[in-house]
Amino acid sequence: MKGPNSQKPVVIESSMMNMTDREFRQLRELVYERLGINLTEKKRSMLIGRLQKLLRTSGFKNFQDYYEYLVNDSGMKAMTELINRVTTNYSFFYRGKSHFEYFVQAVLPEIVRSLKKRNSRDLRIWTAGCSTGEEPYMLTMLMREFFGNEYGQWDGGILATDISEKVLTFALQGIYPEDRTKEVPIQLRNKYFKNNELKTVSIIIPTLNAEKFIKGCLENIKTLKPLPLEVVVVDGGSIDATLDIVSLYDVKVVKSSAGRGIQIERGLRNVSGDVTAILHSDTCLSSGALGMMLESLNGSSETVGGALGQHFMDNRFGLTVIEILNDMRAGLFGISFGDQVQFFRTDAAKKYSLVPEIPLMEDVELSIRLLGVGKTAFLWGGVVVDNYKWNSGTFMRFIKVIYLLILFMLRRFRSSVETKDLYQMYYKDAVKINE
Repeated sequence: MKGPNSQKPVVIESSMMNMTDREFRQLRELVYERLGINLTEKKRSMLIGRLQKLLRTSGFKNFQDYYEYLVNDSGMKAMTELINRVTTNYSFFYRGKSHFEYFVQAVLPEIVRSLKKRNSRDLRIWTAGCSTGEEPYMLTMLMREFFGNEYGQWDGGILATDISEKVLTFALQGIYPEDRTKEVPIQLRNKYFKNNELKTVSIIIPTLNAEKFIKGCLENIKTLKPLPLEVVVVDGGSIDATLDIVSLYDVKVVKSSAGRGIQIERGLRNVSGDVTAILHSDTCLSSGALGMMLESLNGSSETVGGALGQHFMDNRFGLTVIEILNDMRAGLFGISFGDQVQFFRTDAAKKYSLVPEIPLMEDVELSIRLLGVGKTAFLWGGVVVDNYKWNSGTFMRFIKVIYLLILFMLRRFRSSVETKDLYQMYYKDAVKINE
């Protein structure tokens, strides 16, 4: 065993975590052994930059702890996350234009002649390292153009593979920013691409005994520009006047078991907007909040969702500190709370089951799942929250929230997201008013 002076910490930047020579060597050898990627010394800062956020959000003390987690993980979850972090994926349509032209003008005709001589129509192509899918989609377009009406008469197809699950998830969506298609000949672009601009937002409001706030929430929604496509109120069994108030508004009501994650998932089944936003009944949005959501998602096809910046009605010092900490957590690490109004692409949420059916910490788990399938956006501002929960015992409530968050993250580290007991702990002394 090496002595304490045998490892010299290397500090890349003051904001970066330390990585010892031994830690870098261990991770480099593991990456080469499992992935075939050679990380030279020049890649050390890149490796630190791409992994440090994961280490901090997952509770690892250092890179040694993370390495031991990787080698002892019996499943593929940890290695899949590492692959997604260390691989570099840069691509666009018609990249290497001359190669595609040679494929159409020389390779395809020769292959077809050879196959026809053997009375075969079995043509298979493998794109290894397909990244985010531009190459296989481009080949498909060119083959459809080459074969014309005979395209359906050929067997086989294109197999696209990559070691990164994250880029394959992106490729399966088939949604790309416009700048990645600019090299595609205009006739092909007009024929095979369509404008996928997001235009509508659905709002889900989970409620439970929310008579104190629901009217103000629904009145606020009427001031939004643009207006939402629909509002779905998912009630968890209110015994007060919540549903009586809701019945006065043009909204859809869905009955559900109590627990916000459970209620939100039920609501998701009943929305049809391009984007879905989760709004708590004690929360109001700025008039342009929905427009901000649409703009952020339309501006980046890789962005799958995000959250808004939250402010309390009261500007007490303690509440301001909580606002800052909430916004910093969401902005730096992508982990947002429900009070910050989370939003996401509706089709992605349904396809990848992004909404967890758990009664508490559903917002944290949703954030983590969003990060697992794409990028997230944090839009500073846009939300005002009633501070009734913080009117007394502010410090102790803050400690309680952090304590439960830590318990949840530790539990999740052990591959469990069960939160029924945490729900009971959280609401043990709380008034049964929906948050």
